[in-house]
Amino acid sequence: MEKRYRLLTKSNLDGIVSAILLKHLDIIEEVTFIHEEEMIKGDIKVSLNDITVNLPYTRGVHQAFDYHDNTSMHDIIMNENHVFDTIAGSASDVIFSHYHDRLKEDSLYASLAQMATDATNHTLTMPDRMYVYNQYQTLFDKKPLEA
Repeated sequence: MEKRYRLLTKSNLDGIVSAILLKHLDIIEEVTFIHEEEMIKGDIKVSLNDITVNLPYTRGVHQAFDYHDNTSMHDIIMNENHVFDTIAGSASDVIFSHYHDRLKEDSLYASLAQMATDATNHTLTMPDRMYVYNQYQTLFDKKPLEA
């Protein structure tokens, strides 16, 4: 069995879809929603047991996924654990691309990554938002929301 990590991400739809994708891959065991200011200020203690998504790159994590170019050239060169793509439409899209070989068998994951991109672009409908939140809640044994 592959080691599981704590996921640190924002509580927006992109963070939730990222959690769904990583949970399906059996990579995470826990999700902690935080604000990026907490990372910038150093309020969140990170370790090699953490994966960050859509947050400023912080040294010392197992892996970081992002689609913003908010790192120094030194961080880009020195840290192979930092996976980012400034062309991607969302962090979920970066994760989907990175693990494409393990996610491509089920079209649900491609559509979820697209929904996260649509949410980032402010084009996602409310029924789609509810669908994503219910997927998350079901995967993490939480009571589904009603539309």
